[in-house]
Amino acid sequence: MKIAIIGGGIAGITAGIALQNRGFEFDVFEQAPEFKEIGAILGVLPNGMEVLDSFGLADEIIEKGGVFNEFRVNSPSGKMIRNSFFNYRLPAVIIRRSDLHFALLSKIQKSSLFSNYQLVGYELTESKKVLLSFSNGEKLIYDAIIGADGIHSTVRKKIVGDSKPIYRG
Repeated sequence: MKIAIIGGGIAGITAGIALQNRGFEFDVFEQAPEFKEIGAILGVLPNGMEVLDSFGLADEIIEKGGVFNEFRVNSPSGKMIRNSFFNYRLPAVIIRRSDLHFALLSKIQKSSLFSNYQLVGYELTESKKVLLSFSNGEKLIYDAIIGADGIHSTVRKKIVGDSKPIYRG
């Protein structure tokens, strides 16, 4: 089985590593000219750190990030809604998105990464394969597709409709 992953950010690269570690064939398609992450920081909670540990990355992420043991959720007015304390095998970590992305990229086979591939559409073939169409004119066939292409996902729009994200406060 060969799987196409649409989106070369943190989610897409993580999916690729997980597939790679299970022996699947896959390709990751990124619309940008290069694989890089934008944004400031993010928090990786202990369950996410367990995944990173299975990739051999937990120590590097802890070293490059900042460990935290308490997590608060506040309302827009500043009122505390929830306060959680972490006490797990691995800590929660705050890290720059680019540092996490770079660490993930170090664990994936480079021959599976394709930049300048913006998905414009896909369809199911008669043989139950997925035909992908890209803005560069390429058309490729895969057994399955994973949408990791962000908040304005082309993959999601085709599956669940063209809804816009809803701000939840």
